[in-house]
Amino acid sequence: MLTTVIIFIVQVLNHLSVFISRFSEFNHSVIILEVPLKIIISLSPALLAEMVNSEIDKMKLCIIKQLLVVRGENTRDAIEDSMMYFHHNPFKYTIWRLFTLDMTLILSTIGLLTTYTVAIVQFTHFLD
Repeated sequence: MLTTVIIFIVQVLNHLSVFISRFSEFNHSVIILEVPLKIIISLSPALLAEMVNSEIDKMKLCIIKQLLVVRGENTRDAIEDSMMYFHHNPFKYTIWRLFTLDMTLILSTIGLLTTYTVAIVQFTHFLD
C-alpha cells in the first residue's frame, strides 16, 4: 500500500515537472519540483528496506506465537531453528558495507537538509 503511494507521488511530481518545464516563465518552479523528486527517488530504497524489515518483524512475531502453541517436538525444533536463523541473519541492506539502508538514513538526510536550509537562511542577510 505504501509502495503504491510512493510510486504515485513520484509519478505526479514527474508529470508536474514536465508540465511546468513547457512554460518558459515558470522555469524557476521546475527546481522546486525537481528537488523533492530527486530526494524521494534517492531515499525510496531505504523506505522499501524499512518496509521489508517491518514484514520480517511480523514474521518473527508469528513464529514466536507458533512456538507458544506447538505440541510436537519436531515442530518445536523447526520453529527454534527458524528463530535462530532470524537471530543470526538479520536483514540489513547496505551500500558498500558502509551505509545501512533503513529509516535512520531517511531521518538523518532530512536532518541534514533541514540544518543546511536553516544555515542558508541565516546567512542570507549578508547578501542584502
